[in-house]
This record gives sequence, C-alpha cells and structure tokens, in this order.
Amino acid sequence: MNNRTESSMNAVPADVVDYLASARSLEGESDILDVAPGLTYPQAYRAQFESKVRQAGANGPIIGYQASLTSEGAKRFGPPDMPKPYMGTLQLRNWHHAPVPFPKAAVPYGVECEIGMRMARRLSGTALTAVDARQAVASVHAAFEIVPLYPHLAKRSGQHMVAIHNFGSSIVFSQHRGSAELDLVQEPVELFVDGKRVASGVAGNSGGDPFVVLAEIANTIGAHGLALEPGMVVMTGSILPPHPLPAGTRRIEGRFGRLGTLGAEFDA
Repeated sequence: MNNRTESSMNAVPADVVDYLASARSLEGESDILDVAPGLTYPQAYRAQFESKVRQAGANGPIIGYQASLTSEGAKRFGPPDMPKPYMGTLQLRNWHHAPVPFPKAAVPYGVECEIGMRMARRLSGTALTAVDARQAVASVHAAFEIVPLYPHLAKRSGQHMVAIHNFGSSIVFSQHRGSAELDLVQEPVELFVDGKRVASGVAGNSGGDPFVVLAEIANTIGAHGLALEPGMVVMTGSILPPHPLPAGTRRIEGRFGRLGTLGAEFDA
C-alpha cells in the first residue's frame, strides 16, 4: 500500500480536529467516538498529530514524544483493544523547569518516574530497532511526568485517549546528562514524597528496555510520516506505578542510580 493510500485511509474530518482543540475533549462526558463513530486507532493518531499542530499557537511548538502504558501493570488500564504502549505528542507547554514550583491545581497530581532522552540526530522509519534508537540519542536523564488526575477520563474510549495524548501533564528532566551507552535496564529508581520512600524499581520495568521503547515511539510516528528530530525530548514510560500525590505534598524526589537525583517542588 502506498503512502498516499494510507494517508487517505487515516484522514480525519476537520470537526474531529476542532473537537480536540476545544475544552470539550477534556471536560464533561463527551468522547471522540460521539463526534466520529467508527474512528480507528490509526485515525486517532492522525487526529492527535493534526490537532497538536493546530494548537501550536496556544501550547507552543512540538518538542518531542512520549510513551504511555509501557509497564505490565499499566497495560491493565484502558480497553483491551487499545494499543499498549501508546504514544503522545509533547509541546512546549508540557516542559517544566524543576526550580519552578508547581502551582496548586483544581485536580490532584500524580507522578511517574521515567527515563528521558534527548535526540542527537534524526530517527526516522517504521522498522527501527533498539540499536538504531541508541545510536540516535545524545543523552539520557532522570525524569518525572507530573500528571493532573482527571477521573472522568478513565471512562473514555481508547480512541479518545490516543487522540488527546498528551492532554496536560508536565515533564521534568534532571540536569545530569547520562550517556546513551549506559545499560539502563537495571538502573535503580526510588520515589520519595516529602522525604518518605513510597516506591522503588528498575528502569527495565518500563517496556523491558528504554531504548526498545524509543524505537517503538519512532516506528509509531514514522507510520504517519513523522520522525524524532535532533534536539527533541522523549519520555519512555513510567518505571514505577503512577503515584497519586496527597493534598499538601511539598516535594518529590526521584533517586536514580547512575542518572542521579531529580526533585520537584509544589506550592503550599
């Protein structure tokens, strides 16, 4: 099948992109299947990518991509037919500098400890391997994804979750720059909340190997004519189970092995 035919099959109506660019996709009881019954997962991805371009004026340019539902525990979430892991687009609004406190939120936060990466060169294709992925990486980092917990979104269809991803979380990278030559599978990770250790594990819990996940991200977006470009950032999925943060949390800390320590503060 040629690219033109694939593109035509995955095309999405303009009103679907309009819907994703509006607050309706995050609020209330609406689902993307209400707007476009029969939407396929490839079309949901296409809708995500087109809507992120549309939202660049408000949310900033695309700075990278992420994987979600990478661990075996996380794969229990979402409909059985949903692609797991699935990929999301990161925009400048998702980037957070750790010295800047997170403000109070209308909904609770959750935190995920992840491996973050910066790209050294273009990674493009649909049959890329972990070896290809590793060779394209400039540096690896301890990272957080800090997620607003919207309970009603758990009731949405898999197509809805793919299309809105990333819907509003923030990513934080450590300043420490690890080498892409590191074997990350056994990289230890501990999460502390206000000084208390609440979870621990190893980076291999996320998809087996962060570089395998990176290749899968590139293959998924490559099927839609996109690529990981030099300078982009990538999140390779939660190492530990997503951890809801109690009201009044002041500081979280991720203690990695060779990647060092990462912290984030919250307003009282």
